[in-house]
Amino acid sequence: MLPFFGRSRESRSFLWLLAAAPLMFVATGLWSLPAAAWLAPMFLLRFVRDQPTWRGCVIAALLLIVVSCAAWQGATGRFLQAPLPYVVGAALGLVAALPYLIDRLLSPRLSGLAATLVFPASAVVVEFAASFGPFGTWSSAAYTQQNLALLQLTSVTGIWGVSFLLYWTASVANAAWEEWAMSPEAQMSPEARTSSEARISLRVRWTVGLWAGLLAAVLMFGGARLALDAPPDTVPVATVTGTHDASSFWGVHRQAESRGAVRDSARAIQRDYLQRARRAAQAGARLVSWPEAAVPVPHEDTAAFLSKARRLARGQEVYLAMALNALPRPDAGKKLENKVVWVGPSGTVRKEGLKAHLVPGEPGQDGSGTLPIVSAPAGTWSSAVCYDLG
Repeated sequence: MLPFFGRSRESRSFLWLLAAAPLMFVATGLWSLPAAAWLAPMFLLRFVRDQPTWRGCVIAALLLIVVSCAAWQGATGRFLQAPLPYVVGAALGLVAALPYLIDRLLSPRLSGLAATLVFPASAVVVEFAASFGPFGTWSSAAYTQQNLALLQLTSVTGIWGVSFLLYWTASVANAAWEEWAMSPEAQMSPEARTSSEARISLRVRWTVGLWAGLLAAVLMFGGARLALDAPPDTVPVATVTGTHDASSFWGVHRQAESRGAVRDSARAIQRDYLQRARRAAQAGARLVSWPEAAVPVPHEDTAAFLSKARRLARGQEVYLAMALNALPRPDAGKKLENKVVWVGPSGTVRKEGLKAHLVPGEPGQDGSGTLPIVSAPAGTWSSAVCYDLG
């Protein structure tokens, strides 16, 4: 057996680091899985608490930096040039490590409920403080969740309540872990352990019960809100994601020797998204959209692309909210436009909304900040790109 997998608690803690590492990579960024976002902090917190303070926190920070750099490169590498994604990723990774350091320093001095609140409270404070920086709420744990009942909590607390619950779960789980599995009583004989477990459970029952009760109340509130606030008439909507990798297009855009190669790559993405939008409309969607900057449209192909989109909208009687990257001619001296183009079921272009607040380092033309407003029989619709609601 390897030395760091020995019998001591400090050595065994590297097992929790090995469990945390792969979960961290699927708990954020483009690859986020909701369950991983609950489990990863649980194991990483266990590792940090079992290690000497500075060694554990430094190792955790290095892991978080690597994860954050990978997430930023995956999400922004198509338009931000190196080393900017890595610099930003490293900074955000260090920020994400602060709650683990704060917990390691303060939680051992407290007990019971107070000890479990250090980690989630510090994590939410760090997230909230970071939201005033140039990257807003990027990488907030709340964005990893998809449970609609849980997300109704944002109507009361904003995204911070969701983040708090997620991080508190990790802290409560570790409190129970420490009280039972990590306690000296766990090494007793089975007969003695039975008595000890009953006593230990009394020490953690109230905290665990409070956590479980709050989580249950949040889910019940969310479920009731969804059931009671559901309007009688709904509009089916769809968001489509294409199979063509937009990052590969930007690789072609940077390296291609001819404009023709760039246009061919862009047309393949355009065809894919329009086909998917058609299938969504045929399945019943009355509004179809797709992710920010998903479809590149070179200036020379703008008229042809919009003509196809207008025919699709008119033929399927559907609204299209198309997120585009409009690429100017290389010699035009103009900037890229990151925008949303609205096409109505009559086949006319209704509105265009240009992204107003660009991510630091993002190339492009700033918009005015006015969101496009589209009036429809079902109500008034609008669209915002990335930071435009910040």
